[in-house]
Amino acid sequence: SYIIRKIIILLDSFIHQKRIISSISKLNFKIDNIIDIGSHNGAYTILFKKKFPSSKIFCFEPQISQIKLAKQPDQLPL
Repeated sequence: SYIIRKIIILLDSFIHQKRIISSISKLNFKIDNIIDIGSHNGAYTILFKKKFPSSKIFCFEPQISQIKLAKQPDQLPL
């Protein structure tokens, strides 16, 4: 059903995010800059900023509707 598919997508996304952050965290150097290409609604941007607060993050998103969401972080689906 629709709800089950949505739950599976959310779980997959959560597991994928944890895997990415875990891999990046194992790097043995300071991360000064992060480039988020295809930043969609900013979910990964927020995740990176929480994990690497001193890093400067550059986001690129071609879809205007997603940019509007990213400019309003209180409305992000997190």
